[in-house]
Amino acid sequence: SFESDIFIKLKKRDQDQYVKRINALEEFEKASLLKYKQSGMEELYIPKEFRFKFVDAAVNQTIQKIKDAHKLEVGDKELDANKITEIGNDSYDLSTDMIDSLGISPQTVKITQASILHIKKAVLGIKSLAPLLESLLSNKTSYAYKRCQLITMFSLEVLKRVDWFSKDQLKENFNRLAFASFLHDILLKDEKLLRIHSKLDLYKAGNNLTKEEKELIFNHANATATLIQKYPGAPQHADIVIKQHHGTTNGQGFAENLNSSLSKNAIIFIVVEKFVIEILDFKKGETTLVKILDDLEHEFSLPTYKKVVDAIKETILKEARSK
Repeated sequence: SFESDIFIKLKKRDQDQYVKRINALEEFEKASLLKYKQSGMEELYIPKEFRFKFVDAAVNQTIQKIKDAHKLEVGDKELDANKITEIGNDSYDLSTDMIDSLGISPQTVKITQASILHIKKAVLGIKSLAPLLESLLSNKTSYAYKRCQLITMFSLEVLKRVDWFSKDQLKENFNRLAFASFLHDILLKDEKLLRIHSKLDLYKAGNNLTKEEKELIFNHANATATLIQKYPGAPQHADIVIKQHHGTTNGQGFAENLNSSLSKNAIIFIVVEKFVIEILDFKKGETTLVKILDDLEHEFSLPTYKKVVDAIKETILKEARSK
């Protein structure tokens, strides 16, 4: 609900006309908004003096939804994976849209921090990976959100299994990787851009991309890392993970060979993201989980990278044994 009336715009020959569709303080649900969208209407309108109040209301009501969802944790109850996934997707979309339109502002920081906390709680609040994994893969949520949530989920499992950090450092590194998973591709709004992960992908996309899109893809890791340096409260060195997430140290382009001198968290991120991409592109009958893991082992043959692959394999085996 919102404190002003909400309007649609009708185009007239002489002057546009605004028609009230939702009354002030009247509650409305996502389903009713989706009906407008399905009819071809892309925009709703509010009086301009309410603009910033609307942003605050959207942020605060979304944060309240997140808090309500996680009340299920009381009494060690299993979280409702479908509800968690839907709310996570909505808050992710709101966060990315606001960063795109407002940059780093008090409102975007507030919603982004809440969204990242939601993703971390979803991972920490489940007793088995299976319900959340199943919900993510079957739900009509965005590719961007699914990838973000899965990277966070498997990053935690890898952190538990590699011997690079002490137990005291687990939380610190998990925060860093969750933050990076949420924001590393924040500048790539279009899914076709999100699906370019290598120099070969970029070459294949070729004529389907504008010059500006190609430049954005080439520079996005460095540009995002620079943006994150201005983000208050960002985990220390999260910008390094973001800058190195395509294997280069300067955040430009895609590495052709593995680099063992990258930060340990960046190496975890690179291998986990590759695994997650394969899971999201999985087609039954065309490939198998065993083949995905074998290909991963072949691609990431350097000892540090192989440790991450082994940790992913161990995670999958543990889940299989618990079934």
